[in-house]
Amino acid sequence: MNAKVKIICFILSVMLTPSIVNAQTSWSGVYVGPEISQRKLDADWSTTATYFPDGTVIPFLISPDESYSDSTIELGGYVGYNWEINPSWVAGVELNLGLGENEDEANRIPGLFTGSANFTTVTAGKNASILGRGGFKITPTMMVYITGGLAFQEFEVESTCNADTVVCNPALGVQTNSESTTLTGFTLGIGYEIQLWSNWIGRLEYSYADYGEYDFTALPAINGASFGADATVDVTTQTASVGMAYKF
Repeated sequence: MNAKVKIICFILSVMLTPSIVNAQTSWSGVYVGPEISQRKLDADWSTTATYFPDGTVIPFLISPDESYSDSTIELGGYVGYNWEINPSWVAGVELNLGLGENEDEANRIPGLFTGSANFTTVTAGKNASILGRGGFKITPTMMVYITGGLAFQEFEVESTCNADTVVCNPALGVQTNSESTTLTGFTLGIGYEIQLWSNWIGRLEYSYADYGEYDFTALPAINGASFGADATVDVTTQTASVGMAYKF
C-alpha cells in the first residue's frame, strides 16, 4: 500500500468515525478550506470539415472522430456560507477553485491522412465553480448534500504537423496550431460532510461537469503549406474530492 493510499484511508477513517469529540452542532456561517481531488477529463473530438491547401472542401480521408481521456491529482480550495433553514435542512452557496492539469494526445489529426507523423493534444488546466447547495442533516453533526451551478475550465487543443510531405510541406518545417479558451458549463455534485472537532468540517464529494461543445480550427488550410481541418470537441470532467474546512 503506497503512501497516498495510506493517507486517504486515514482521512476516511477519521471522517467516518461516529464518535466525534467537541463537535459543534451549528452549520450556519462562513467556512473555508483546502481539498485534494482526482479529476478525470473526457474529450470527444469530431472533425467537421477537411480542406485542400487551397481551401477546397474534401471528404474525410480517415475517421474524423477521436476520444481523449486523462486523470490527474488536483489541489484546490473552497469558501462558502451555510444557512440552517430548520432542524433538518441546510442551504448554502460556495466558490471552488482547482489547480491541476489533464493532458492526452493522439498520433493523428482526425479526418486527415493516416500514416503521417502528426499528432493532436487536448489539455485541461485550472477550473472554478459557483455553486448552490442543499443539505439534509442525518444527525446534528452529519449531513448529505447536493450541489449545482456554473463551472469554468481552462482548455487547450493543439495540432502538430511534422512536415511529413503528406499533410504539410516539409520545406516549411514543423507546423503547430493551438487554440485555448475558458469553457463555461454546468456542474452537479453529491457529498457528505461531518463536523469533527471544534470548528472543523470534513468532506467527501463527487461532481460532474459538462462544458458542451467547443468549435475550433484544428489546422488552417494554407496554400502551398498544409491541408486544413475544422473540428469540435465535447468536454466533460468527473471529480472526486476530500476536503477539510474551518467554519467561522
